[in-house]
Parts: sequence; C-alpha cells; structure tokens
Amino acid sequence: MEMVYGEVFRVLKPGSMFVTYEWVGTNLFDEKNPDHVRIMDEINYGNGLPEMRTYKQAEAAGKLVGFELMRSEDLATLSPVTGAWYDRLKATMRVAWVNK
Repeated sequence: MEMVYGEVFRVLKPGSMFVTYEWVGTNLFDEKNPDHVRIMDEINYGNGLPEMRTYKQAEAAGKLVGFELMRSEDLATLSPVTGAWYDRLKATMRVAWVNK
C-alpha cells in the first residue's frame, strides 16, 4: 500500500488532492474472531482482492509517504438511510434467485 501511495504522492502536483476508495477492515474487525477472519478471507477471494488491510493501516500508509489526511469515512456505516452494506446483498440475492 505504501508503494502505491508513494508513487501517487511522487507524481501528484504540490497542493493537489488524492481521493481513494479502499476495501479495509473496520474498527469492529477482530483478528482473533474466526468468523471475522473467515468473512474477510471470503470477501478477499470473492472480489479478487489482495490481503485486506485495516483502515488504520491505510491511513498510516498515506501519512508515511507524506500525505496529510483530510478526511476518512467508513462508507459501510456512514449513512443510516442506506443501512448496512450487506443489506444490499440480500436484495441482490433475491434477484439472482428469481432470475434462475
């Protein structure tokens, strides 16, 4: 992650802004909980992701290469209107089953 952020920082004009959307573990992720680890592994596998980092690791990587963190939000829990991110999967699964 540091290598990617470092390259972005290197080529970005001074004063420019870099916005990214990262798949990261939230502050509720417990690496000692087997269910959490399994779910994280399944998300990584199902979406072709490398090993998922925590949000703290992502923020630290940006700061390490020289970025100033302006804002960090957990989009999975940000809006009470949209509900939890996994609620949208329920609707998708219903459609997938209907279409089969």
